[in-house]
Amino acid sequence: MIGTAFLTGASAIAVPVQFGVDFTSVGGNYSSSVLDVGYEFQVTSTVTVVGLAAWDINTPNGLPYNVPVGLWTQSGTLLASGIIASGTLPSDPNQQFAEVSITPIVLLPGFYDVAAVDAFAFAPNLPGFTTAPGISFIQTEYNSSSSLGFPGNTDSRYEGYFGGNIVLATPDGASTLLLLSGACMSLGALRRKLA
Repeated sequence: MIGTAFLTGASAIAVPVQFGVDFTSVGGNYSSSVLDVGYEFQVTSTVTVVGLAAWDINTPNGLPYNVPVGLWTQSGTLLASGIIASGTLPSDPNQQFAEVSITPIVLLPGFYDVAAVDAFAFAPNLPGFTTAPGISFIQTEYNSSSSLGFPGNTDSRYEGYFGGNIVLATPDGASTLLLLSGACMSLGALRRKLA
């Protein structure tokens, strides 16, 4: 089942946020080349993904453009996608990733891929990152496309570049979908219009 989200300021993820990969140190390098950049990861124990994220090259001013993000199985089946709207800030001011909520997806043990279009981060001293419990980093990946596509390519030139990321439900349930009044009002208006 494919879940798609296009959410602006109407939806947010509660803090603290738990990312699949989280930087311990980040270099100042980034690129605006049109590529889908992300990483392959292994789920070693069942996890629940509640959002998708992209590295915010414009922190603390928010993403400078809309950033599509996707989550795939290792075979290339799209499981979820979302668009993080221009101007979106990381929900946690201490983080570099801006997020968008998705319908929660349970990932069973296996291999998966995540990528964002046109959003890079560079960790120059690998391993300059940590992984969440139940997640093992495999490798960074990319796709040479200006639209969201499966990032099944590897290249040593892009080793250490991360664009897309996943947001996981925390054991205490802190990283859950929060619908704010803007989304509720929009849905109410739509319901009245359809009635």
